[in-house]
This record gives sequence, C-alpha cells and structure tokens, in this order.
Amino acid sequence: MNFLAARPVWAKDLTEEYNIMLTLRATVSYFGGKAILAAAADNFYRVFINGEFVHFGPQRCGQSWWRKDELDISSYLTSNIKSSI
Repeated sequence: MNFLAARPVWAKDLTEEYNIMLTLRATVSYFGGKAILAAAADNFYRVFINGEFVHFGPQRCGQSWWRKDELDISSYLTSNIKSSI
C-alpha cells in the first residue's frame, strides 16, 4: 500500500522538550468500502475514531528504524451514503 497523501508533523521549537503531546484532528468523507489509516511515528501515538479508542503504536523496531502501521478502520466509520428507501 502506498501513501496517497502524507505529511510530516513536527512540534516546532519543541524538539528538545520532554513530555509534550500533540493532538491532531481530521474530518473525512467515507463512502463505504475498505478504509486504511497508515501511520509512522518516532514516538507513541493513539488513534481515536468518533471518540472510540482504536489503536496505539507504533510497532516496535530497532533504533533509527521506523515502521508504517496500516490499520483497517472501516468498521469504525459511518458511511456518508444516503439510502433512497
């Protein structure tokens, strides 16, 4: 799987600080099917969808190596498709 859109996120001017926490929010349109969230991090992260805890990461690996977590989040999303019934 390839990233369709990826953006690095840095806590500007806080790279030498300890115990900081960033909160990132996104609103997405979901029209059914499989939805994959891909994430890579140099530190601990948690994923919540619609207020529900979904996952924490990243996968552990050796120093100076990073892995991409791919999470199937389809079951946590609500479709924007309106029924005609």
